[in-house]
Amino acid sequence: KFSCSSSVDRSLMIHGSSPRKISLYDTVLEFSREKQSKFALGGNIDPDAEGAQQNFEQANASGLAKLDQELEKRILPPFYVLMEKVDFKLLISFFAISFILITSILSTIPLMTIIKDSVEAESKSRAKSLAKLLAISNQEALRVGRLSSLNVDIGFKEPGVKKAVIIRQETGEIIAPAIMSGTFLQGSVEGKANTFRKLTDRPDHTFKAGGNTIISMYPIKFYSNSEGLEVTKYYTVVVYNSQALAMSNSHTVNLLVQTLFLALLFGSVILYILIHVIDRPFRQLKEDLAYSGPESKTLESKILNPAVQDIYVSVNSLLTRSRDGGGSSAHISEMDRSFETQNISEMIGYACIIISNADETILDYNPYFEELTNLYDLKAKRVTEITDNALQQNISDLIERVRLSPESIETNDFEFSGIPYLVKMQAIYGSQDVAYFICTFIPHEDSE
Repeated sequence: KFSCSSSVDRSLMIHGSSPRKISLYDTVLEFSREKQSKFALGGNIDPDAEGAQQNFEQANASGLAKLDQELEKRILPPFYVLMEKVDFKLLISFFAISFILITSILSTIPLMTIIKDSVEAESKSRAKSLAKLLAISNQEALRVGRLSSLNVDIGFKEPGVKKAVIIRQETGEIIAPAIMSGTFLQGSVEGKANTFRKLTDRPDHTFKAGGNTIISMYPIKFYSNSEGLEVTKYYTVVVYNSQALAMSNSHTVNLLVQTLFLALLFGSVILYILIHVIDRPFRQLKEDLAYSGPESKTLESKILNPAVQDIYVSVNSLLTRSRDGGGSSAHISEMDRSFETQNISEMIGYACIIISNADETILDYNPYFEELTNLYDLKAKRVTEITDNALQQNISDLIERVRLSPESIETNDFEFSGIPYLVKMQAIYGSQDVAYFICTFIPHEDSE
């Protein structure tokens, strides 16, 4: 920022060692620096933060570029070799079919996991419903103490039920069915029910005991006069095999086959489209080249692919050079004009010098030029090597003017030993461009 104040000093001066105050006539400019805030007026972003963001983006871009270079160097070369040995369409088909097969097979892994979780959830729900049903149907018999009336047969009507029993909460002893009365649930799987039967604060227990085994326990409660509330006296226990709801191996294979069939069906359609999409730029370029004549316009492609755009740029460049005769590489060689320039210089009756257009080299001159200028041994030298600076500048000026107007004769005045001369220059064409310039020096009296 700066502030202005009046000053009687009419001169421009800088105050102090650093240019912070400048007096200009009657105005003093005082400069000071302020640290820019993160967000300046007008919503501008802090340059430091903006620079950091740009550096971050550049780092990410460079990281992706390095990754691409590594893949190009280490992974892709074998596939490039395949392109030279296998038909392109077959190669694309191979990659597409491989992708379909691998994707279909790998998709069965999460699918089976989802099915397994779904079967387990359904098995827990069924086991819980059966345990609750057994508790409701046997609660009255347990209330009056008629243990002989207990019946758990209803639990075995559901496929997958391995055991359906009623146990005492306090000891874990089985009281129904009668055939198992007095025994206990044992083993590493069923024995886990003894751990959960002690947790009487829960309304029920349904858990996976191991493998495909689901155990559901439902409490049977009665009112206790001593405690003044309902307490759990018994549990109905249902041991359920979740494999009963699981898909069989034949169903799994059938699912995989159906998935592969559908994937191959739709993948074939996509593959057909993909091959034609890849082939389209080359077919389009072939058609454009077939209809491009000498007067055709620049070829253009609407396909948004940098590689295709680069191909069209290169083709347009080649077509342009071919229409122009091949450019410098196809330039028609000029014939040897040394005898021609020598004969012309001898035919001219005035002082004459012949200069090449390509590099302004002196091709030839006649004896009159040597007598007039007292310059010798100029052949094969450049105009810039003429020792007479005035003559050198005069000739260079004529060359520049003739190049701008090759069809006209350009003239200048020049004096040799006080005698005025009219200097004339004419361009002589070769096969494609101006080959050389003829410069003559004619006395003014003769030119008149």
